[in-house]
Amino acid sequence: MENAEQEYEETVSTLREMAPHLESLMRALTAAEGIPIHYIVSRVKTKFSTLQKLNRPGKNYTGIGDLTDVLGIRIVTYFPDDVDAVADVVKREFSVDGENSIDKRALLDPDRFGYLSLHFVAKLGEQRAALAEYVRYSNVAFEIQVRSILQHAWAEIEHDLGYKSSSTVPREIRRRFSRLAGLLELADSEFTEIKRFLGERDDAIERAGETAEEVPLDEETLFVFVQRDPVITALDRKVSRALKMNLEPPQREYAVLLLHCTKGMGINTWQELSDRLKSASKVLYDFMVTWILDLYKDVSEPDLGGLDAVPPGLGVYYLYLWNIASGNIPAEAYDFESLSKARDYTVRLQSLPGGAQSG
Repeated sequence: MENAEQEYEETVSTLREMAPHLESLMRALTAAEGIPIHYIVSRVKTKFSTLQKLNRPGKNYTGIGDLTDVLGIRIVTYFPDDVDAVADVVKREFSVDGENSIDKRALLDPDRFGYLSLHFVAKLGEQRAALAEYVRYSNVAFEIQVRSILQHAWAEIEHDLGYKSSSTVPREIRRRFSRLAGLLELADSEFTEIKRFLGERDDAIERAGETAEEVPLDEETLFVFVQRDPVITALDRKVSRALKMNLEPPQREYAVLLLHCTKGMGINTWQELSDRLKSASKVLYDFMVTWILDLYKDVSEPDLGGLDAVPPGLGVYYLYLWNIASGNIPAEAYDFESLSKARDYTVRLQSLPGGAQSG
């Protein structure tokens, strides 16, 4: 036991040093493949857990070098198909010990409860192990666990309840566990199908591009529209430059607000919206800049009452406001002061040469 404790102390410093490198490496590799990851975390077994495993009955460990999971890294994905994508990365980038690696998804009987995950035992790949920053870790074996977020939730709850083996679980609890496992597996499958459907839909919208006369506007199509339509993207860039503001990344939440605006204007398709923006682009630009500069007097201040950057698609909102101020659609819930300002700007801008379009 004393020798094991000494060996642990000699080994653990290297493992603790390696752990953050391994985390960073996996983040970089999965990001390069475009795999969405919930989180990646590493851990080094405690001395107590390590010594307990070394002295487990029925095992003939000769020392810590026989253990392959003292250093471990856990990768939690959002979807179960991403577990397979991560597995492909691991197999390609590391030297995997196939004999000691295990896919628990393939072992689980249909009438048994338990969590599904992949467990790899691996070392650094030959080329990476030869690099100066990794050479000292070239012979270190470690464990990589990969599971989806729902699989992880199952494992954490099961662990918290204290059940390590199904043989210790009362029959009624086993039945409940089985039902829950089925529900989680179904949920994982449905989330994957939803992701696939939305991906195929976005691809179809992307292919439609500027010729999308028949593409109906909804949250998804409008989200793509504000990123791809040349009229709205040009207007966003022009306004952001005039206001000396950054252009925000696109947000789906903002597309929900813009969808309310398009419905209020009676606009139902991608092409209709693009045409309306194009016909009003000059006066709309003047209207936006005049309104925002008056509302936020000093644009150099970091806090502009909530508008510190231009969200993609802002022109759609101001097209809506322009139509309200012009009397083309009902004022709805706009406060009197804002509506009076908007109407004043509308009258002023419409009186300018070339500014008579109402949008």
